[in-house]
Amino acid sequence: MNPITTIFEWFSKLPIEIRVEIAFFVLTLLPDYQPKKIADTEHLIANFNKWLLKDTDSKLRTIGKTLMIRAFINYTILTKRFEKKDLESTQELWRVVKRETVGDDLMDIIEQMEKNHLQKPLRKRIWHQTLNEWISLCEGPLSDENIEKWQQSG
Repeated sequence: MNPITTIFEWFSKLPIEIRVEIAFFVLTLLPDYQPKKIADTEHLIANFNKWLLKDTDSKLRTIGKTLMIRAFINYTILTKRFEKKDLESTQELWRVVKRETVGDDLMDIIEQMEKNHLQKPLRKRIWHQTLNEWISLCEGPLSDENIEKWQQSG
C-alpha cells in the first residue's frame, strides 16, 4: 500500500485534538509552508491532509514525503513527548516554536496546545496509544524495507 495512504488512514482515525497537534508540528517544520495556513486552526487538519496527499502520484515524492513525516513525528512527538523528562522537553519544544513563530499569528493555537498538554493523565494515555500505533507503523508498513518494496512494486 502507498505509504502516504497508510499515514493518511492512521491520521484520520486519531482523536481530533491529537490530529491538530500532529498537523501543527509537521506543518511548522516544513521550510516553506505558509504560517497563515498553520494559524488557520479551523482548517488546520484539512490543510494538513491537502499537503499530505499533494504530489503523491510520483513514487519518489511519496517516499520523500513519507520519510520526512516519519522523521518529523519521531523527532517532535515521539522523542520529545515521552522521554524521561517528558514535561520539560515538551515545554522546551513549545519555547522553540514560540520563538520561531513570533509575529506569525500562531500564539492562540500554541497556547491552546500547551494547555492541552498539561491535561493529564487521560491525554497521556491517548498519546501513548497513538504513539504505540505509530511505532507499529514505523516498524511495519513505514519501515525502510517496506517502503523499498512498495517502490519496487508494479
